[in-house]
Amino acid sequence: MKRLIILMLCGFLLTAWPLYGNQTSSVEFRIVSQHADAEAVWLGVFVGPVNSDTEALSWTSAESDEFTLEIPQTDEEVLLLALRRNFVPITVRITDDLRSSGIDLDFKPGHQFLGTIVSTDGIEVADAVLSIERQDLPSQQIPSQAKLEWTSAVDGTVSIGGLVPGKHELHVELPYIPTEIFDIQINEGEDAEGDLVLGNAHCVRGSVLDHDRNLVAGADVSASFDIDGEEFSQRSSVQTDSAGEFQMGPFVSGQAVYLSAAHADHGSTFGSRVFAGNHEVQLILSKLVEVVGTVLDAETGTPVEEFTLRVRGYLGLEFPHSGTNGTISVKVDSDAHGLVIEAPNYIPYFHTEFSPGTMEVYDLGKVELDPGVHVTGLVYDSISRQPVEGAQIASIGKGIDREDLTESSIRLAHYMNRNVNATSDADGEFSLGPLPSGDSVLQVFAKDYKWEQIPFDGQSARINIELTPSDVRPTRIVGRIESNHGVAVAGQVNFYHVENASGVGFQTEEDGSFEYATRAGTHQVYANTDLGRSETIEVTVDEGITEEVVLVVDPFGRLEGTINGLKGAERAHVLVFSDDSRVGSVGGISNGEEFRIAGLGAGSFTARAATTMDRQLTKSFEVTENSGNVYVEFSFAADSRLYGRVLSLGDPSSFRQVRAIPKESSSISGRCDILDDGSFEIRGLSNGEYWIEVADPQLWGVAIDSESNVYKRIEVEIAGETELNIDLASP
Repeated sequence: MKRLIILMLCGFLLTAWPLYGNQTSSVEFRIVSQHADAEAVWLGVFVGPVNSDTEALSWTSAESDEFTLEIPQTDEEVLLLALRRNFVPITVRITDDLRSSGIDLDFKPGHQFLGTIVSTDGIEVADAVLSIERQDLPSQQIPSQAKLEWTSAVDGTVSIGGLVPGKHELHVELPYIPTEIFDIQINEGEDAEGDLVLGNAHCVRGSVLDHDRNLVAGADVSASFDIDGEEFSQRSSVQTDSAGEFQMGPFVSGQAVYLSAAHADHGSTFGSRVFAGNHEVQLILSKLVEVVGTVLDAETGTPVEEFTLRVRGYLGLEFPHSGTNGTISVKVDSDAHGLVIEAPNYIPYFHTEFSPGTMEVYDLGKVELDPGVHVTGLVYDSISRQPVEGAQIASIGKGIDREDLTESSIRLAHYMNRNVNATSDADGEFSLGPLPSGDSVLQVFAKDYKWEQIPFDGQSARINIELTPSDVRPTRIVGRIESNHGVAVAGQVNFYHVENASGVGFQTEEDGSFEYATRAGTHQVYANTDLGRSETIEVTVDEGITEEVVLVVDPFGRLEGTINGLKGAERAHVLVFSDDSRVGSVGGISNGEEFRIAGLGAGSFTARAATTMDRQLTKSFEVTENSGNVYVEFSFAADSRLYGRVLSLGDPSSFRQVRAIPKESSSISGRCDILDDGSFEIRGLSNGEYWIEVADPQLWGVAIDSESNVYKRIEVEIAGETELNIDLASP
């Protein structure tokens, strides 16, 4: 008899055998039921009394119909549990007779559940992972590799077999929504079926069109979104189907999704922000423009063959050129807003005036790359005259007169700051370049030496840099945070180095103390704590000196409150203003969560709660000398929706927005981006009278009577689902 033994034993098995004196017997197993497409069998061996918390002595996977297992010899009861997907589990009590004669496993298909996973907004959901918490097993302690799972098909359907009469818990898992549990009732002699409608799962659907408004199949659609307030963005991508349509998600309500699309032959789109539940998204690809030109060496006039053209746009595409005799030939988006040409050993060329409009061909003409200046040098100790290894030398950009500031010159300066640097070797030697001709500054930093800035005339081929050893004594700012009553307060202390235009913040010790090693110069120092913010203190520290500061926080004037009515993934940020100055804030507030902002002092204030769905509520309050605490509640419990289309929009890249500003101060205001096709949607508004504006997005938060950069303003009564089309060309 041919036997195949496939043993995947848990680590517990190796330690458990000694408990039974290493006495085992070989038991033969035969799977006697014949079923097409039957999967592997998982077998758990249990010793002693079995209850819901009992763990198996071992778990084994077998893929053949005949196999042998080593079963422990013991006076205690030994049970075998056999699991196979879509079949009723088998439990066998292993007796002496069965040990000698062998065990037949006859798997029965049992009852079925036929279901469809459906999102809250009525869309079939593919790739949901389902598992059963069975009530007919002697143990719930099944390892992950032995748990049986099912996956919903493209149309959301799923078929689960091997069920027995009774109630079963069906768990449904998807990447971006909480796991949901459904109770499935199986009656004797009957299969069950039904839709499993998820409670908070909303899809994003739409289509991709080319510049001429034709649907585009095979376009790449990318989405980015934050999950649970994490600092990083999740990313997902799909392709449009043969009809040019796509589907993302599902996501929880209130989830903001940033969509972009691209197709090699049709261009790409700017990012469009939509919210979970939007089923009518249209992403319109920009027109492609052919860019031509020639890249030459500015000094010799010869072609530069190795270079890369980078497109500054939403997607940031790169086009390497090699062996082209300097010829540029690429197709880029007409919505791109700049080009960069980089080549080894040349200063980058920034073309920030790229604006092809309706051109078919954009001719850059002759692009002359500056080979710049390369400088070598020696870094050495000013006292010992010995070379300094590991010194960091960097260009901090060519000096630019304010009158000569252009976007290209600014970007070139930033590029030099980030990318042109060198490190001295064991002999103190370095090589730096290319640097733009003309005066610039080299920044030099080495451990145990004073930081230096060295003027560079842009002409010298070699420069030697002398570094002065730093004083043995550190340059430090030390201190503590305390309340106005002298009680120690923990919090964050913030430092800003005025001369170096750089800052850092970190948490203090529990007793509010801190120590900061820094460079000489003037620092602005302040503290943020749960009791409020201290005043900013200016401290000047000389090299090798330690300065001590005390940051006093006055907790008087405290705003406390609660945020209610947020939708799923929606989070809130509360800002407090005195006149036009922000005096306090707290962010990342979840639904029903309390917040506190202290240290406001006495006076009149405005608190603005803004959410990640771009909804806002504003409340005014006053703190008096007699009453230092104020409580407010922001309720975003509203479900009206304003939607429609902006007509005669013109250039969709103008980044205009629709704002909904209530006439009643207690109502919720909102805003949204206008999508490529002119459509807009604002959810979660109150019922009532609103001013609706098409405006510059920078106006968010300004006074509602501001007319600056408002392209259109109309009055609308919002009640439930309210449709509004806005024609910018009409009077």
